[in-house]
Amino acid sequence: MTFSAQIESFRLAQAFTISRGSKTEARVVTATVTRDGVTGRGECVPYARYGETVEGVAEAVAALPGDVTREALQRLLPPGAARNAADCALWDWEAKRAGRRVWDLAGLPAPGPVITAFTLSLDTPEAMEAQARLHAHRPLLKIKLGTPSDMPRLEAVRRGAPRSRLIVDANEGWSPEVYADLAPHLLRLGVDLVEQPLPAGQDEALAGMPRPVPRLRRRELPRPRLARAAQGPLRRGERQARQDRRPDRGPRLARRGPADGLSGHGRLHGRHLARDGAGGARGPGGRGRGP
Repeated sequence: MTFSAQIESFRLAQAFTISRGSKTEARVVTATVTRDGVTGRGECVPYARYGETVEGVAEAVAALPGDVTREALQRLLPPGAARNAADCALWDWEAKRAGRRVWDLAGLPAPGPVITAFTLSLDTPEAMEAQARLHAHRPLLKIKLGTPSDMPRLEAVRRGAPRSRLIVDANEGWSPEVYADLAPHLLRLGVDLVEQPLPAGQDEALAGMPRPVPRLRRRELPRPRLARAAQGPLRRGERQARQDRRPDRGPRLARRGPADGLSGHGRLHGRHLARDGAGGARGPGGRGRGP
């Protein structure tokens, strides 16, 4: 078995901005594994926020030994972009070689359609309202916020999309004071969920705050034995968000079912290759395509 990695760039249709900065292109690493005339592919988007670079991730994937298995991969690479791409490539290779769907290999039922959120980039209130009107037909919108002056943006989006359900993602950009000021208005404007309201390491500040809207803290999946402790400051209906690019855990989480009614599947600035092996293995591996 041979691993290789290729760095690719894709220009975005428009600039994408969150509280930590903007990007106009997606730089991805495509992992490829080949053996017995069968090729599997996977993809990842390395994030500087987690200490990753496209060059470092590509090197890590290309350096994997030829006899690695999905189980051994968990010991060879830490959770992150490189492991995500390699794991998806291995799922894709196994499914193609067996001529079966990935979910069959994982022992899961065939997936059905799911509603995913369409994300509105952080911008001026006027621009965000225009984007909301353009996408007002969508049932679920995610709004990127994360500044001390987000109230006009939130109201503008609600005007633009009066019937859509709303998720707010602050990307760790609010202080406890800003969040406390916004919380009643989030409820008034019909926000269903708030993601990452505070910077990493400040989650304990949530414990003493009113909770009009369910919240998801910084998007990490704790180790199973630590999961219960990690939810300490949260109440029922609020869970630690499970997004850390670990497709190897997808089948286990899928068997366990949604946590308190909350579950998520998705990707940002990547192709189907970035998640064919994740979320309960939703891509039909025989063709290496996602939904």
